[in-house]
Amino acid sequence: MAIKGKFRITCPSCDHEFEVDFWTVVRGDRDLKLKEMLLEGEFDMFMCPLCKKVFLKEETFIYHDRKMDLFIFVLPSAYIAEKDKWIKKMEDDYVLVKKTMNNEFSGKPLILFGSNALRDLLLRDRDIEEETEVLQFMADDLKIKTKPIKAGFARERDFPFIIPYGGDEINHTNILKAVKKIHAANKSLPRLNKFMEFLALKESKKINFLKNENVPAQ
Repeated sequence: MAIKGKFRITCPSCDHEFEVDFWTVVRGDRDLKLKEMLLEGEFDMFMCPLCKKVFLKEETFIYHDRKMDLFIFVLPSAYIAEKDKWIKKMEDDYVLVKKTMNNEFSGKPLILFGSNALRDLLLRDRDIEEETEVLQFMADDLKIKTKPIKAGFARERDFPFIIPYGGDEINHTNILKAVKKIHAANKSLPRLNKFMEFLALKESKKINFLKNENVPAQ
């Protein structure tokens, strides 16, 4: 669940100092209202109680979404001036944080500067999810099975978050057949097209990354 702390901030318009709550950990898979605030660009906006002006105040926070394979340190955008210093610090901090996570995240953490950078990532994920929903609908209509793949891998390569397959076994041949069948019915799914191009490559035959043991097959 989300964790918040108390911070004292100063209004840049009237210099009034006041105390605010700021979320230091946001669980994107649980804290849907906070996630929506991030998407709307309202997460680190505050209103001065004296002059009523709204202003931006950034603090470091962690964004974690187990389902979407995300663990992100979001730093104030001004910190990018000392990018290397802060990346090293966050990597060192993650070594300590990871010990408390009970294997909830096994990938490499991301380090972003400014909540807008996180917003861009989340909006892109939303776009992938929408195409994935269309792909799932088509697979169901064509009686084709699907299985989630690791979200981090899909995000990195701009693939859908699921892969279709035919038969009982998830292997390269059955995946390619299913992808071609869906593609023949709908050629306007850009990420499925990218995935089909990837399947033509030799490296795609190593498909261990397609398995996500934490999410059951559909």
